[in-house]
Amino acid sequence: ANLQLLVTRRWKISSNATGQHAWLTDNPSNPAATGKRPVGVPQHIFNAWTTYDVALPHIHGLNIGGGLTNRDRMFGDLLNTKFIPNYTTLDSVLSYTAHQWNASLGFRNLTDTRYFVAANGAGGFVGEPRSFFVTLRKSFGVER
Repeated sequence: ANLQLLVTRRWKISSNATGQHAWLTDNPSNPAATGKRPVGVPQHIFNAWTTYDVALPHIHGLNIGGGLTNRDRMFGDLLNTKFIPNYTTLDSVLSYTAHQWNASLGFRNLTDTRYFVAANGAGGFVGEPRSFFVTLRKSFGVER
């Protein structure tokens, strides 16, 4: 499901959610896994993001945003005995857009949450710690 709201002319909210109840219906190589959740499949995923176009005198194109990502636990083996836990991360970005260029400063995983992005039989792959990024973009040619 996706939801997009235009709260005001300057304030937008976007969110999406996935809910599923997957299970193995047949597994000839491991009959005990029948009825268990598949490896690496969360039951729910939720994302929410909000942006606000800041209005300042003589400055147009300034935007601030933030959001969260939440994902349910995932199993790393067919018998569902090993799993990585659910997690929530928070991100933010400040950007400025002018005639043919854009500059952004963003922060990922603001709370420095330890999380895992994938499960496997021996453990999980650790997600990105708190970090930041800077992006500069220049457009060439005629704008349409």
